[in-house]
Amino acid sequence: MRSRTSAKSFSLAVMITVAIAMGACSSGQTSQPQLNANASPTPAADFATPPQTQIGGTAATQQSPGQAPGQALAPGATQSQPQASGSGGQSNIAPPPSGSTAANMAPRPVATPAPPRVYTIPSGTVISVTTSSDLTTKEDRSGQKFTASLNNSIVDGDWVIAKKGAPVEGVIVTSDPGGKVKGTASISVRVERLTLADGRQIEFPTNTYAKAAKTTKKKDAMKIGIGAGIGAAIGAIAGGGKGAAIGAGAGGAAGTGYVLGTKGDPAVIPAESNLSFRLTTPVKVTKR
Repeated sequence: MRSRTSAKSFSLAVMITVAIAMGACSSGQTSQPQLNANASPTPAADFATPPQTQIGGTAATQQSPGQAPGQALAPGATQSQPQASGSGGQSNIAPPPSGSTAANMAPRPVATPAPPRVYTIPSGTVISVTTSSDLTTKEDRSGQKFTASLNNSIVDGDWVIAKKGAPVEGVIVTSDPGGKVKGTASISVRVERLTLADGRQIEFPTNTYAKAAKTTKKKDAMKIGIGAGIGAAIGAIAGGGKGAAIGAGAGGAAGTGYVLGTKGDPAVIPAESNLSFRLTTPVKVTKR
């Protein structure tokens, strides 16, 4: 009787122990979260190690705004990435300047100045000038300067090289008063310099212009004839016909001597004379 009671007590204790164990297992299964077969798994990229950015040879972990350095992302949280400017995940870096911008940034070439305008007055060009004063063998000597003015402008298209009325400088080449016995007076001149419209003076070599004094043959013959007539009249009064002949010869000789002892008229180029000269060599003029 006592052995049956012990056996029942042992069996009851075993059953209680098993019941407790089964209850514990049942409560453990209930506390575990139910997995949803249809739920999509959390993206692996959310738990991936944040990309490393190489800065100065040292790897630095990119941090999200407001995230403390070294703080890991919570499971399921999405790391905020800087927005890339373009496809392919490129960083937001300003693109290099375009071709037009680069061209504007390049140093501009220095403009080469245009060559100065040049005009050559050809040899043989004829100019006309007006003298400012009398030029005479009686007062002026060889080598003496004289002045005149240009009668016509010298132009090249829209460029006025020398204006009408421009000062002209010349020289008396020869001034020969002539001899007492023979020869007439003569004077020759030429242009040497011309004043341009901008005030510069340039060499302007020309040929010479010459003028001789008027001949005095008629005047001399008249003087000799007058002398002979006076001598003849005196001789006729003194000795008749023979005396008249002697007087005429003496009077003519006296008149001839007077003519030979007197100089001829001077050569004169009057003031306000229009003289033409021809350029002997080309003259190059550079515009300023």
